[in-house]
Amino acid sequence: MENQIKEIQEDLKNKADVNFVKNQFQEIEHKLVKQLQSKFSNEDADAALTKIDSSLTTKLTQVQMEIGEVKSNIGKEIDTKLCSVSDEVQLVNKAADTTKQLAAKEIDKDNRRCNIVTYRATESPADNATECGVHDKCYVCQMLTGLQVVIAEEDIRQVIRLGDMEREQTLDHC
Repeated sequence: MENQIKEIQEDLKNKADVNFVKNQFQEIEHKLVKQLQSKFSNEDADAALTKIDSSLTTKLTQVQMEIGEVKSNIGKEIDTKLCSVSDEVQLVNKAADTTKQLAAKEIDKDNRRCNIVTYRATESPADNATECGVHDKCYVCQMLTGLQVVIAEEDIRQVIRLGDMEREQTLDHC
């Protein structure tokens, strides 16, 4: 989009360059003067030149007015395009945010789908968090095996003990 705007601005700059247009008219006028001088007498050439000069001046004024209108129209067009692009970017950002939120909800739901909460589990006799975690995993495996659920110890991703805060702090959250 920026490249298109730069191209339009460069094209407008070339078209709107009044000096460029004046130089073009002066070159044409110079060529016409040479042609007329070779075909007509000085009096006829002066009259023709005066007529051509006034015609060129009128045309130059018209071109300058048209250039002003073109500048105005291009400015309005650029503003309109930028507004529409801005609106589209906002819609895309909003859709991306919505998609991120939905994906986060799905991931959270997926992470929680296989949770098992066990009440009144036997306490581990271990004194550190690592041994406590191993004991809790073994306890969960034995409990599920007793319920005739086929499970391997590797299937259990994480065991979190919820309980007495004093015990948790002394065992580093086992």
